Amino acid sequence: MTALLIAAAVGAVVLAPWDGASPRRLAGRHRRTGSVRVPSGEKAILQVLDVRLRRAGISIDARTAVGSWLGSAVLGAISTAVLLGAAGPIGLIVGGAAGAVVPVVMVLLRGDHESRRVMASLPEMLELLARSLRGGADLHTALHDLSDGTNEAGLTLKPVLLRAEAGGRLGESFDRWVVDLGHRDASIVRAVIRLGDSTGGSMAPALDRAAATIRERSAIRAEIRALTSQSRASAIVIAASPIGFLAVVSATDPRSAHVLFATSIGRACLIGGLLLDGLGLLWMSRLTSGVER
Repeated sequence: MTALLIAAAVGAVVLAPWDGASPRRLAGRHRRTGSVRVPSGEKAILQVLDVRLRRAGISIDARTAVGSWLGSAVLGAISTAVLLGAAGPIGLIVGGAAGAVVPVVMVLLRGDHESRRVMASLPEMLELLARSLRGGADLHTALHDLSDGTNEAGLTLKPVLLRAEAGGRLGESFDRWVVDLGHRDASIVRAVIRLGDSTGGSMAPALDRAAATIRERSAIRAEIRALTSQSRASAIVIAASPIGFLAVVSATDPRSAHVLFATSIGRACLIGGLLLDGLGLLWMSRLTSGVER
């Protein structure tokens, strides 16, 4: 369990800068919305991993993902020992680190797959909701129809309605919905629905304008992603190149591998290089993701 928790903690630290779902950020969102406190410790770490995996469209739970991650690290260590003959402690650490990086890179490449799909259908959800309201349906009935439909964003309304039917206020239920989605555009929907629910005024025109606004913002983000795609690819290539070069040199020149793995200076250079490489990848990724936000 200790190894599991350590691995989950490292994974949460590595993945959190890209998805904005670190325990600290989740706690901040809950404080702003007045909802329940985020659990601490192992549960909070696994919650972060669950959110990240769900947004990437990977249908496994956090504990299974951590187990697979540890298996990948062990496989990397064994492969390094067998293929490169680097069976010492440093060789095993390098191989394990390389094996652990592979699942992380896969998750990062997947990105916010599910979140993007849901948010892409959000303008259509607002237009369907406005159409139902113009047809004479009340807000709760229109939301129920959306939650039973085929719209991706509408399907996420089921927990909102369940909380409202359990005695909660609709606006507070949408507060939790915004936290679960973790996207700024969801705040626009919440503001329109909370205002219409509290004032009882006509919501259809406001919903149409919100849909148009979200479409414009989505188009801008898509353009930014296209412009920064080369930078993101360059960050991955730059970070992976030293590791690939290390593997090739170790396989073709045993003397260099001996100096690197068997001497104190070589080990210090190896550890320092890997740390700087990881910091460089983190920094470049934060720069490119910061532009999109």
